[in-house]
Amino acid sequence: MFSQPLCPAMFSPCPIRRSSCRPKRWGFCKEMDMRVEDPRDLERNTMKTTVIGRNENTLQTLRSLLEEWDGNMPVTVLTAGVDKVFALIQASPPDVLIIEAVCAGDDELSHMDTLTERFPNMTVMLLCKAPTAEVMQHAMRLGIRELLTEPLKRTQLHEAMQRARRRSQGRMGSHKVGRVMAWIGSKGGSGQTFLASNFAYALSRSSPVRVALIDLDLQFGDAVLFLADHQPQFTVADVAGSQGRLDAALLGSSMAHLTPSLDALCAPESLEAATQVKPEEVETIIQLAAQNYDYVVMDLGRNMDSRTLRALDMSNDIFIVVQLTLPFIRDCKRLLETLDVLGLAREKLHLVVNRYERGGDITLDKLESALGRKVFQTIPNSYTAVASSVNQGRPLLDIAKSDPVARALVQVAERFTHPNKIKEQERSLFSWFKGSR
Repeated sequence: MFSQPLCPAMFSPCPIRRSSCRPKRWGFCKEMDMRVEDPRDLERNTMKTTVIGRNENTLQTLRSLLEEWDGNMPVTVLTAGVDKVFALIQASPPDVLIIEAVCAGDDELSHMDTLTERFPNMTVMLLCKAPTAEVMQHAMRLGIRELLTEPLKRTQLHEAMQRARRRSQGRMGSHKVGRVMAWIGSKGGSGQTFLASNFAYALSRSSPVRVALIDLDLQFGDAVLFLADHQPQFTVADVAGSQGRLDAALLGSSMAHLTPSLDALCAPESLEAATQVKPEEVETIIQLAAQNYDYVVMDLGRNMDSRTLRALDMSNDIFIVVQLTLPFIRDCKRLLETLDVLGLAREKLHLVVNRYERGGDITLDKLESALGRKVFQTIPNSYTAVASSVNQGRPLLDIAKSDPVARALVQVAERFTHPNKIKEQERSLFSWFKGSR
């Protein structure tokens, strides 16, 4: 009946998370198909963690939070400076190394230059009070997978440790390749960014799946701000600059963790940074995301450069957003002709009509006739609810789940997450029409 085994600890405290699942919401273990079959297996799979720093209070706080996360995990706490780290761990490197540092400049980080190269399987976390953007970028390029900030929050450390555990157990890399989905507007102002971000959120609510939202409108992207009221620390440009060290853990630590099942990677903050992102770097990011997430949703800009073309070529599904006005239809026809010339398969192109209202001058039949394509989905016009969602930086499903736009986005998501349910609804609707004739 279930596609995955139910976790035996679902209705009681979990030996790994030290918490209880909420079976009505999840139904399955949320920790990447984790199975708690034999306590001895848990003991064998427990990570070793070493904490090194000079501040005794900080070290004690880290020890307490780590023991709270997993009381069975061996934790070694050492009082020393960054310059002594390599010598202290080289004889017996841990699975996770947490380093407390001042992060005032590059001098401290220079001591870690060979650390990640010498121990590539070790997850290195850096704890700083107020790291600058330069320090964060330097840390990423050195292969430091997690950057923790003081005052340290429990959730921040626990989420970082969970990602480290997934990497240690090799579970992220063993998943099947996820579905890559691109959203592109036929004209500026189509609303595709709102639809892409809220579609990703709707997908993520279909447990148990993991969704990545990647903003590839590199010059003017702001997709993440449709779901959160703050700008994440890292961007596509930061990750692209670390391509030589990029792996599942580094990508995961660079993403903004919006919900337990939805991560996002935002567009660069400056035009200069955007121009430095190369097509092959975009390809690497998409490939790695597809290996570690069930769905990868991309918001693309209208600039049909080599990076956008690379993303389109790697997509399983391309949602083309249009509105029922002549300028939109004209530009949409040009876009479809371009995609045909590029050799993209017609079956992966999905026409989405946004802000649809019945009774307009241009009907859906006229649109389909003009474009030579069937409409995949209509999104109703609901200005008040959509404007409220945008202004608050919150998903529409959170503030107005019964709104027609929210229901339409859920329907699009369920076409992929629950295709049998949609087919059954279509059959029932057809039977109703047939019986009413």
